[in-house]
Amino acid sequence: MTGSAPDVNTVLGIGTVLIAGLAVSNIVGVKYGATVQNVTVFIKVATLIAIGGIAAFAEPAAVAPVNVSEGATTLGLLFAG
Repeated sequence: MTGSAPDVNTVLGIGTVLIAGLAVSNIVGVKYGATVQNVTVFIKVATLIAIGGIAAFAEPAAVAPVNVSEGATTLGLLFAG
């Protein structure tokens, strides 16, 4: 990936606006606020399912073979370079 991390003030500003928007939707009406929250939860769940589907059907990456010597442990293999 390329690029740089977003500015801290930008992230805080976006977060503040989103939280304020959700608070306003709840103040306008509980039913409207519940609808907004249900839509956002649906989007989050759909995104997680999509990521899982992509991971399930993606081609595995090439992995270099690990030289397993006698007496090697699973924990040792995890940190083998």
